[in-house]
Amino acid sequence: MSIYFDKKIYTHNIFEVFLFMYVLYPFTIAPIAMIQKMLYYGFIFLCNINFFCNSFSHAYTQKNFSLIGASISCFCICCFNSIVYPVLRNTWDFTFFYTFINFAVRCVCAFSLILLCKNIYDFILLFLKANALYVIFSFFLLIPAVRSAYQDFTGINLPKNLQNQWQVIAGMFYTRFGLQGFSGFEHTFKCSLAIGLGLWLLKFLKFNNTKKTVLFFMLLNFIGCCMYGRVGILSTILIVCCYNSIMIIKYRKTKLFFLLFFIILLSVLVFIACIDIIRDNPITKWAFEPFINLLETGEFSTASSDGLKTMWRLSSLKSAVFGDAKYMENGSYYTGTDVGILRPVLFWGIGGSVFYYLINIFLSITLFKYFKKYNGGILFFMIIGILFFFELKGEINLVLFTILFPMAFLLQRENFSTKSYSKEIVKLLFMCQK
Repeated sequence: MSIYFDKKIYTHNIFEVFLFMYVLYPFTIAPIAMIQKMLYYGFIFLCNINFFCNSFSHAYTQKNFSLIGASISCFCICCFNSIVYPVLRNTWDFTFFYTFINFAVRCVCAFSLILLCKNIYDFILLFLKANALYVIFSFFLLIPAVRSAYQDFTGINLPKNLQNQWQVIAGMFYTRFGLQGFSGFEHTFKCSLAIGLGLWLLKFLKFNNTKKTVLFFMLLNFIGCCMYGRVGILSTILIVCCYNSIMIIKYRKTKLFFLLFFIILLSVLVFIACIDIIRDNPITKWAFEPFINLLETGEFSTASSDGLKTMWRLSSLKSAVFGDAKYMENGSYYTGTDVGILRPVLFWGIGGSVFYYLINIFLSITLFKYFKKYNGGILFFMIIGILFFFELKGEINLVLFTILFPMAFLLQRENFSTKSYSKEIVKLLFMCQK
């Protein structure tokens, strides 16, 4: 296997990038919402049929299919238990089951993205570019007139839990808006994950121009983290520092060490120099609240993290072991917790939660085994680290599944076709419109 890539792999037209973005972040326009959904799901169906028909002309490796099968099995077991367990415990709370069904549909949609990608490296780059394109649209939607016109045209409104208090928090949350409307935790997670994958990919790029292009899209993704959620900022900083520290130790890159030290020192000095400006602006004050608190009080915390500390609670040891078979209660998560890692524990206990997280662990092991000689261990721990770091704040496990599943499946294909898949996409879209 050759892991160094040439330039032509990274050429994507705007239609491919927009389509990738639309599958990741589907949005509807109110007047034509039904027609739009019919075209979208019809297109997804044709893409998957086209993929499986073309599959017969490719060679496949059976090496890691067992791991993918194990991941799918865990997903199915969890989905089945999410409908059986509430019946056995007489809670009749099927909201977790509905969540699994929703993400199963999203996974099928994401699987169609394979048609756009020659291989997994293409997938990573399109993932970076699609997130960056969403961020660019969010830039334009920062303009009040543009945002107002977009909301009137699409009929996209804020979530009900934010509508009443929006006037109060509009300054802090103003940037958390994109083509889907309110853009928050899931969006900052995807941007942070894209940065991590792009960082791993950088080492294996041949051409400096290609590296600069990837770095540019990584920068746009980091701006997305700043716009959509502070946890993404902290996650990205930790990813970059940890990854580069490993590279410095493993490959003894002293130049990289001094460059990283210089960037960190410069960032700290600029932040201290601009602290008054940052503090006076509600948007930047919200984005950099933990760093402001660290400078002023010595505590790296936010109002959100302080509230999160009170949510780390279980009603009893029995709840931890067997769960309470409840996922939602009175329109909010059971016990009111925002801690993602507690939600499956509260539903079916520690045992069920193991199967729940094995869904992505098996897929991550697939990536590790395939890239074992090419920093596969770093890639594995990066993905798992990002997953559990975000799970401390909210639930993201099934979102990661929709991204890792097509990536893992792409690894099984050998002798990738050189035909232009974008032409097939255009033909399929034309068929849908007919």
